[in-house]
Amino acid sequence: MNFSETELSAVTATSVRVNEDSLTVDLNDGRTIVVPLPWFPRLLNGTAAERSNFRLVGKGRGVHWPDLDEDISIEGLLAGRRSGETQRSLLQWLSSRDTLTAISRQIAKCLRPGDLLKVNITLETVELDAVVESQESGTDVIIEVKHFPGVRPSGWLTTVRDKLSSGVRAYQQALSRRPRILLIIVLRSDEMALEREAEEAKAFLMQEANANLPLRIEILKKAAITTLTCDQIRSLLFDER
Repeated sequence: MNFSETELSAVTATSVRVNEDSLTVDLNDGRTIVVPLPWFPRLLNGTAAERSNFRLVGKGRGVHWPDLDEDISIEGLLAGRRSGETQRSLLQWLSSRDTLTAISRQIAKCLRPGDLLKVNITLETVELDAVVESQESGTDVIIEVKHFPGVRPSGWLTTVRDKLSSGVRAYQQALSRRPRILLIIVLRSDEMALEREAEEAKAFLMQEANANLPLRIEILKKAAITTLTCDQIRSLLFDER
């Protein structure tokens, strides 16, 4: 049976369920769509908690998973479309998840009483990699992680700057506290050209930093993440010496 665009746009989701094998979506016309989870690799590689954290968007015309940065349209499901993400993009996303997990584990080891680490949170529609709240220092820190090399379209540095600025505003609006930002640029190799490119990106963003964007940038080699000491981590986060 063929459906017109008008008919397709009128079909919306009423409920969503995800398990280890499949994605199930109940529709407002009484039908239920069930598709294999491998159709959407980000869902497949997500944890149960990440998969269960979703919201209907566009008045039910789509589903968004903030922790996985995944969006699926009901129209696409009805048309039998799988994820269109490239293998390169998926591998970079998986690597980013591994890196954020490694960084979060190192930070968690160094937390003191009253410190709180939150990973993959959304505030006012802005998705943040991680946040550390410290009662001892009275400082909140937004942590953003970027990789070199990576997919970086034209104007990507401006996009990063705008996201960081939006993160600060959203944090202030949601929690009435002003955070600092720690941007960690992770190098996947030891190539000198890569280090120079990362330093150029750091210089550009630091020029953009001001009183409204309290920013610190650290360039780390991926292999060095697990060797960071608590003194180094707390220095990065809170300027402790």
